[in-house]
Amino acid sequence: QEIETNFHSVNMSTQVIIKSLLTSFKAITNEPLGYGINNYELAYFKYNPTDLKKSFFSVDTFYINYNDAGSNFPKLITEFGLFSIFIFAFGAYIFFNPKYDLRYKIIFFPLIITQCFRGAGYFNSGFSLSLFILLMIYLEKNVVKK
Repeated sequence: QEIETNFHSVNMSTQVIIKSLLTSFKAITNEPLGYGINNYELAYFKYNPTDLKKSFFSVDTFYINYNDAGSNFPKLITEFGLFSIFIFAFGAYIFFNPKYDLRYKIIFFPLIITQCFRGAGYFNSGFSLSLFILLMIYLEKNVVKK
């Protein structure tokens, strides 16, 4: 299904995010298991026309964030496919579960959420480290100690 909209009047930052979301939607539709870590660029060039006259986006946005999606949310979906749903579900489980200390949520979720909306890279701003620490907290609370 093609989206017939012209995004030229929208600012460049918004165009980059919209383009990355469309790329991730097309990627998960066609490759449900994802493109693999650090392969967002493959999906980007596959699903975005290189003939810029056919693009719904400004020419200036073509090479902006072509390898990192501009945020981790579409990058995770594109690279990990359906597995990314487990990452988001895990985060939602920890966030909404009252048995996990509010202190952890206040420290880690602003980092994770900020990076998901407008931060590029798994290792920037402690994104991966925050997910790893939350996993350790989960395991500590749920794995029976012998």
